[in-house]
Amino acid sequence: MFAWEVVESCRRLGMTPVCVDNYGGADARLPNLISLTEVADRDTPWILGMAKAQYRSQASVAIAASGFAEPTSLIDPTAVVASTVEVGHGAYVNSLAVVASNSRLGCHSHVNRSVSVGHDCKIGFAASVCAGAVLAGFVDDWRRRIRRCWSHHPAPAEHWCWIHHWCGICRDQRCPSG
Repeated sequence: MFAWEVVESCRRLGMTPVCVDNYGGADARLPNLISLTEVADRDTPWILGMAKAQYRSQASVAIAASGFAEPTSLIDPTAVVASTVEVGHGAYVNSLAVVASNSRLGCHSHVNRSVSVGHDCKIGFAASVCAGAVLAGFVDDWRRRIRRCWSHHPAPAEHWCWIHHWCGICRDQRCPSG
């Protein structure tokens, strides 16, 4: 369960996470687990610990519409992120990942364990880079290109339409919004 990855990063940073079960069925072992109706302070910084880009995309829009404050980004202390990297709100960089210079991590994107993101890469809104992946330099908005290429494919459009094309906070599909 991906929420545990976020919990572990929080613990390594000395933070005490509060886990929110917004649909029911969350792992009861998650620390400080509460239901969405129990969240009293909607100004508390938050981040989505959801593995699937589809759900993370939809949840970010729903949470923004519910009046929650802007999400925070989270970078595990074991990760190496160049000082020139733009990190969008809600982005998560997991343990032992490396993000090279002049790259951009879109809002709610996830860079998983032991990933290497090369220089000048652009990871789009709610995109996931799976554990152990290696991206060379200048990978640019690859999720949007895939979606565009497949839009003319004879396969049913719903295969690619389930991901919102924009951030629910800044309404910009090329986050961070700056």
